[in-house]
Amino acid sequence: MARRAQVSVGNRLLERALRQYGDDIIDEVKKIVVETTEIIYNQVISLMQEDDGNLKQSTTFEISADGLSGKVEITAHYAVKRMPPSLVTMNV
Repeated sequence: MARRAQVSVGNRLLERALRQYGDDIIDEVKKIVVETTEIIYNQVISLMQEDDGNLKQSTTFEISADGLSGKVEITAHYAVKRMPPSLVTMNV
């Protein structure tokens, strides 16, 4: 079950809609996080130079337990030298 947040935006209709559809919104955000993380992961893989395959094999992505954040990580020890640091670890 999704967490409930206290929302106060000054608009009663918007507040009622957020209370009514809050879980649906959270579910949609979780789908967007997964899709975006996969897009970033695939982009990182496609931009890598060809080597013995270790760099690509050391690239992983994971979604947090709550589904609200994603992470793409490269664990090869030489990844930082071969790729811009902004692509080594990305949090969505």
